[in-house]
Amino acid sequence: MKTLEIHSSHPYKVRIGSGLLSDAGKFIRECGNYGKAAVVCDDVTFALFGSALKESLETYGIPSCFFSFPHGETSKNINTLQEIYSFLVREEITRGDFLIALGGGVVGDITGFAAATYLRGVDCVQIPTTLISQTDSSVGGKTAVNLPEGKNLCGCFHSPKLVLCDTDTIQEPFLIREGIAEVIKYGLLADPELFSLLESADVKEHLEEIVTRSISIKAQIVERDEWDLGERQLLNLGHTLGHGVEKLSGFTVPHGIAVGIGISMVLSACVANGLLDKAVLERLYKMFRRFELPVAYENARLEEIAKVAFSDKKRFGGDINLIVCTEIGRCSIKKMPIGELEPFIRRGWSGR
Repeated sequence: MKTLEIHSSHPYKVRIGSGLLSDAGKFIRECGNYGKAAVVCDDVTFALFGSALKESLETYGIPSCFFSFPHGETSKNINTLQEIYSFLVREEITRGDFLIALGGGVVGDITGFAAATYLRGVDCVQIPTTLISQTDSSVGGKTAVNLPEGKNLCGCFHSPKLVLCDTDTIQEPFLIREGIAEVIKYGLLADPELFSLLESADVKEHLEEIVTRSISIKAQIVERDEWDLGERQLLNLGHTLGHGVEKLSGFTVPHGIAVGIGISMVLSACVANGLLDKAVLERLYKMFRRFELPVAYENARLEEIAKVAFSDKKRFGGDINLIVCTEIGRCSIKKMPIGELEPFIRRGWSGR
């Protein structure tokens, strides 16, 4: 087991390793003398992991109640949030109790937002069960729900009290495929060795290392820019366009796959605009083939994807911040007028 300390305004630990779910009650007890645990999950994670978590909590004298909702991005909305609030009221959850997010990024985001706003704030423990949530969304304190107009447009910052990343929950090949683009992102941002590892290694044999290295990179950035005012925007590599792909697909393209498409679009544009060596793009495409990831989205025109990007939270007035890559391990924030985004991407565009 690895343990990382996140030195934010509200410090917390991230534990990474095999079999942590069965010891969840013990690790939670170490965080404080809590009352009742209100566990929020989706129907899939409830079926897979609900009983194991409940048993662990009971072993350490923590009473619990469970709320589950239909899995998928379409549930991350105000209506589901309202149902969670009503559940917390029915269960008489007080500020001496706490919430547990048991699931992937959708569960973590909406549960964190509920914890941040219910009774003006109660504690939250994140137990991410997908590769993408373990390496990215469970750490950093960002919480959100989607609006009809766009992804993650309503949210706030609320650091968890603890994050438990049980690598036994992310063994399935489809979870690795759907989450690996976020790991590739970290290699492009700050870790050439991680990027090289992904080119040849058996990911299942290196899950603890991969999750730890990814979180370490994110932790360093978050600690320097907790409130997302500058450097932290680097973590959005591939996300501005990826969110457009997600929405235009009706969320049938999973977040991680969409982020991968966004990364591919941005890096091809970086090559076309003279910012990046073509050899890097070729290595990226080879890696995408290895993980059976698409490099483009053929069901929407570029102008449609760009239009959705204009409503993204990374827009500032008439400008938008696009994260560009100049070499493996080095990226930067490129501020541009929104009218320049489509031409910039189109120079390297291989889609419609």
